[in-house]
Amino acid sequence: MTERIKSLDFLRGLTIIFMILFHILIFWINNKIGLFENIIIYLGLIGAPFYLLISGISLNCFINSKIEDEIPKIEVYLDVLKRAVFIFLISTFLKFLFGHFLNLKFSFLYWSIFQVIAVAMILFSFILFLGKWKLISYLFLIIFIFIINHLIIINDLIIFSFLIYGSFPFIPWVNFLILGLIIGAMLDNFKKEQYQRMLYIFFGIGIITISLWSLLLSKIYYLKINLFFHSFAVFLILFSLCYFVFDIRKISFKLDKILIRWGKLSFSIYYIHFAMIAAGVILFPLIIENYYSLNLSFYYYLIIFLIFLLSIEIFLIIWEKFNYFMGLEWLMNKLSKKSLFS
Repeated sequence: MTERIKSLDFLRGLTIIFMILFHILIFWINNKIGLFENIIIYLGLIGAPFYLLISGISLNCFINSKIEDEIPKIEVYLDVLKRAVFIFLISTFLKFLFGHFLNLKFSFLYWSIFQVIAVAMILFSFILFLGKWKLISYLFLIIFIFIINHLIIINDLIIFSFLIYGSFPFIPWVNFLILGLIIGAMLDNFKKEQYQRMLYIFFGIGIITISLWSLLLSKIYYLKINLFFHSFAVFLILFSLCYFVFDIRKISFKLDKILIRWGKLSFSIYYIHFAMIAAGVILFPLIIENYYSLNLSFYYYLIIFLIFLLSIEIFLIIWEKFNYFMGLEWLMNKLSKKSLFS
């Protein structure tokens, strides 16, 4: 499975929208906005798990495409390593930069979503070379990470505390990326003509899991297990539907093209939107007196959100004329000597 999966790019673009929705709410709108606030918070909560799941599937596809091109495994891993180091250094620097303006706590490993992705790429990519043992290895790793997370918290193991603190603590958030690697490995077991059957299986697993979650797991107090199974179930359902629409039926419309482009540029857009939010945090109080005491309704929030999206889209349209020069994807693909959207 070497061709680019449109449904992954679509879902990646959609998760960026979810994160923007959430970040505008918590950084710009400092009060209740009514009925839709809980929906926005929910979308924000599943946005990061979805992004990590997609990153795991994409990493699996990237490595397999290299292996199918008969590139030596050590060269493939070195390519992954270069990308991972780049992602880690850039995300660490930008987290420090924007964290200063957004009053976010910062330390070298106060984990961000891209730091989790980068370190996971370094630590776990080699498992993709284990052949038939990789699925078992990933399942064991997920269980092991949840156990380690529990032991660190229960026993107050200070020496390992850096693993469980941050916006997205490496333990257990990395399990979402590992779960994405499992889904990617399962995709490899199907031939192209069997993909529709694969979707029925994924959709069925998603429905069964969400049913079990609503009956049993939603009552579990341990939030991380709760979120893990819920996000997994919802993602499988959405991924199955999107894959059927965009990759099997090849259905296309204007909105999906925009979201697919956003998905391909998600690394850059993630930090572009933080730059815009940071600028707003600085400028809004200067423009609007007593900004944080305003009683903004959902309709005002919606207008702000749409203007925000439109501003990013206009920027991308202009930037496209320069082939997204110096964007994070542009720089990262220079490391692999790839075309931008291959």
